[in-house]
Amino acid sequence: MLYWVIGMLGTEDLKPVVGSVTPGSIAEQSGFKPGDQLVSVDNRPIRGWSDQRLYLLDRAATSAELSFLIDRPSVGLKTLRVVLGQENDRSFNPAVLSSVIGIAPDMPVPEAVVAGLVESGPAERAGILEGDRILAIDSVAVADWQDLVRKIAMGTGEKISLSVERGDTTIAIPVIADFKLIEGKTIRRIGIYAPTRIDLSEHITRVRYGPLEAAVRGVETTWMMSSLTVGLFGKMLTGSASREHLSGPVSIARFAGQSASLGLTQFLAFLAVLSVSLGIINLLPIPVLDGGHLVYFAAEGVLGRPIPERVMLWGQQFGITIIVLLMGLAFYNDFLSLLQ
Repeated sequence: MLYWVIGMLGTEDLKPVVGSVTPGSIAEQSGFKPGDQLVSVDNRPIRGWSDQRLYLLDRAATSAELSFLIDRPSVGLKTLRVVLGQENDRSFNPAVLSSVIGIAPDMPVPEAVVAGLVESGPAERAGILEGDRILAIDSVAVADWQDLVRKIAMGTGEKISLSVERGDTTIAIPVIADFKLIEGKTIRRIGIYAPTRIDLSEHITRVRYGPLEAAVRGVETTWMMSSLTVGLFGKMLTGSASREHLSGPVSIARFAGQSASLGLTQFLAFLAVLSVSLGIINLLPIPVLDGGHLVYFAAEGVLGRPIPERVMLWGQQFGITIIVLLMGLAFYNDFLSLLQ
């Protein structure tokens, strides 16, 4: 019902236009080009950049082959075949288009202007000020914010020479960078924030459905969300996905506040995800949960007699232990998220 209401209310999304293609990615091998507009995937219409994200995530989990219909300027409609390799099944990555396939949406790129500084970070220690425009790094010109981030992150040297435009003057400022380990990679950072005021009006579209289509998509979305939740839980048990995906009441409260601040549809979407997650957990085959009771009923049906009271007692103790461990892990993840 929540997904049905969301479909009729409509959501704002980025237009499904490719802004960049990651070099060496699946997208580059498949023939994607900047400016391509995504029309459909496997005959499923794409009206916004995240319109088919659950379907793509489900297909990526099974290393499937996708067929994209694109509209390329000066060429017209064209079909591109995308083959997702087995390596994509090793971890849970919801950003399929950008992180797995390798295409990013068409968005205005901020200028290389410092909008903020990390307190006591390398840039602040070096004397960088808010409003400074970074023209070059180690005498190599910087085109925009993305280019700036790429040149800083990919560098290996600790010392960086920044050419900075401040007012009407250009000055050289040496910076001693920090290094941080992120997902097994050492990333160089200097502690500056990007401009946040970007005009996205020309890059936004509103995705809305009629009552009947919204109902169909609501059922489909609930089914796919349930399937993905079960799959993610299985991946956490096998170690293929991080156990940090399991959250407790602290994170739930925080995300509820954040989603509410983004508007009604985002808050309803959060409630829908929460409802699906709780429903799936409640159906796990663990005694004391409804799923555990279903297991008992099935066992009684096979045996033709009630389960012994002692076995029931052992099951209850086992179930309570599992629930306590899950709650402990959830609170631990909440605590870590607060520290971060």
